[in-house]
Amino acid sequence: MFNKSEARGLQFIQVAQDSLMTTERRSYARTNLRVPLFLLPIGSSVPIRTETENVGIDGLFCYVRHPFSPGDHARFLLFLPAAAREPQSATGMCVHGEVQIVRITVGPSQCTYGVGCRLTSYRVLPNSAALTLEELSDTVFEVGRRQAHSRNC
Repeated sequence: MFNKSEARGLQFIQVAQDSLMTTERRSYARTNLRVPLFLLPIGSSVPIRTETENVGIDGLFCYVRHPFSPGDHARFLLFLPAAAREPQSATGMCVHGEVQIVRITVGPSQCTYGVGCRLTSYRVLPNSAALTLEELSDTVFEVGRRQAHSRNC
């Protein structure tokens, strides 16, 4: 048995643990949204294709097989479908930019990692509705590789 002082100490620890479990890490709310996502780790030439689990104004979360580490940076391409009033007019927009990896978790399946990303910069790509996701990925990441190469020369 515990004396009163020890019992109060244990209650305090339990309350502290419970409040730590419910503390929100994010600055802004996220929306559960599954949309196509390409991540290109800095220094890599092969984009990783996945999809988001949730998206917010300052970040996103996804699962990948690539072992990122907190602090890593990557370029991204995100396809956001438009809400169409008529099914045949469904187009969307693409967002391109850079993220910083801020959190890694164990994924739901073998060899996957949950990756929390903070958006460090982004822009909407004009006229992206006419291209497929693969064409967009090739175009965006090839332009980025050329720009990085010219900065290094």
